[in-house]
Amino acid sequence: WTPDQPIPPDEPGSEKLRAAWIAHNRIYNIDRVLDAARLFRLTGDNRYFDWAASQLDFYADAYHGFPLQTWNGRAQLMNQSLDEATRALVLIETVRLLKPHVPAARVNHWRDGLFLPLAANLMASSREVHNIAVWHAAAVTLIGLEFDQTELIAFGKHSPFGLRSLLETGVSPDWFWYEHSLSYQDYVVQAMVELLVGASLRGRLADFARELWITQNLMIAPMTVRFADEDAPTLNDSPPNRKAPNRRLWAASRRVLPTWIGLKEAENQLSWDNLLDPPKAVDSVPPLPEAVSGPVPGLDAVQVVKNGWHALLRYGQKARFHAQQEALTYELQYGDTWILRDAGTVGYGSPLHKDYFSRAPAHNVPLVNGDGQTPWPSEGQLDEIAPDGSSATVSHPSYRPGVTATRRLAVEGGEFIDEVGVTTGSDTPQAIGVVLNTPCAVTAD
Repeated sequence: WTPDQPIPPDEPGSEKLRAAWIAHNRIYNIDRVLDAARLFRLTGDNRYFDWAASQLDFYADAYHGFPLQTWNGRAQLMNQSLDEATRALVLIETVRLLKPHVPAARVNHWRDGLFLPLAANLMASSREVHNIAVWHAAAVTLIGLEFDQTELIAFGKHSPFGLRSLLETGVSPDWFWYEHSLSYQDYVVQAMVELLVGASLRGRLADFARELWITQNLMIAPMTVRFADEDAPTLNDSPPNRKAPNRRLWAASRRVLPTWIGLKEAENQLSWDNLLDPPKAVDSVPPLPEAVSGPVPGLDAVQVVKNGWHALLRYGQKARFHAQQEALTYELQYGDTWILRDAGTVGYGSPLHKDYFSRAPAHNVPLVNGDGQTPWPSEGQLDEIAPDGSSATVSHPSYRPGVTATRRLAVEGGEFIDEVGVTTGSDTPQAIGVVLNTPCAVTAD
């Protein structure tokens, strides 16, 4: 998609392409509205003000006439409630920039025609604890702060699907997001940073001190399970080849979550954040701490780090969102060489996402009759970890109906040992196997 691409025809066979064009066009347009508001505040050129304000007029006039979409929450500006929330955050920042230069009646029209009904859709969309609900709550809260709507602020902060409840429920004591996907953990941090920056600009950051503390720990926690070369493990349906720390996120978050890495990464960036709030100069960044053996309960996992070996072994999942069929899988490095690695997944629209990358053959798991853990998500348990961190044993008592599976990883001297146990509890013969995915060239004995 490009801005000058014509809209596809409104005819049978073009429905999805036409809907995608509308979504891309609207996202692009809304982002330019914020650019124009910023350029007006920077230059005082009324051309930018007139166009940005006219776009807010248009969306306030048109919102009630847009068809209601209900396949993934309630949305009218966009096709689903998540996109509704992310675009609302862009538009509410536009309002903050323009409001001092706009008559109260015009601002009230933006509030009543666009933002209040949009917030109502977002509040009606929040029904479960997941990353999308965090974006809902962040958008509703900032709309409430901008227009002094106490009921919206109360929903965003204190309701069962408000920020405090979501973070209390969704964040483990070791600071991992319960969907067990580090990419969605970063996405939760991104939503919270939008909220925290917006609250700060409105003089309300102190109202979110607890949320800020949790968000900073969420951002930092993936470092504890990083592999050599800052490679992140690929948990559940994360995209492949991710890094920990996520340096782009740390730089983008440094105005409210300052870290040495974030400040250093932001130093030479050309961005609105740096123009408005230049980062503190950093001469050097302290070295990152090394990964160590031990349990990682927030990921239903355990690490074995010994004698150059590094394994992250998982024994289950807590949430159905983004879960894959990967209980008892592990990823393994020796030094900085990947031995076993999860390939992640592809775009959700591809049949390969559901039919291959989410399934057992794409992971490093025991197989029973050619299949892995069923159902998923389901939780196993950590049974034992050696005091010196040289071995760990996990099990899944209900790996499949009537099947118990165990896995023990150990480092003995220079060797890495992987022991798999499967008990079927049936007199009927079962085909037992193990699938391993490696980037290495392999010659079988």
